Amino acid sequence: MKKKLIGLATVSALVLSSQMASASEMASTQIVDSNISSSSSSYETASQKEISYMIEWNTFKNAEYYLVSLRDLKDDEPVLAFEQTYDTEYKFPYLKPHRNYRAWVGAYDSEGKLIGQGQKEFKTKETMDDKGGVIEYFVKLK
Repeated sequence: MKKKLIGLATVSALVLSSQMASASEMASTQIVDSNISSSSSSYETASQKEISYMIEWNTFKNAEYYLVSLRDLKDDEPVLAFEQTYDTEYKFPYLKPHRNYRAWVGAYDSEGKLIGQGQKEFKTKETMDDKGGVIEYFVKLK
């Protein structure tokens, strides 16, 4: 009787470990399957490239720095409120597609006095396409 109990215990242990191994294999298969489906969906969008928008402006005599702002005209809200730069160009962060914007640039002297300014209204197109790239607009400072 003792041998039968030991034999039953051994068989039970083998069956249990076999079921655990099967469950483990099924779980790893499900993980692999979900990784395949998620990677294939990212593969479909991998060919799309971002379109960036930027403005450039003329160097203004005696300008120490420039302030740049951008307003979404549809929502009448600032997208970028007075970013300081020493360059004569500014690349905007992600902009919404098919929106009207107004970019403003101010030139400031070493005392912080506004000595020149200009603005440019533009409309964005798509923000992603097959080619990507940068769309530039020029702001004339007066």
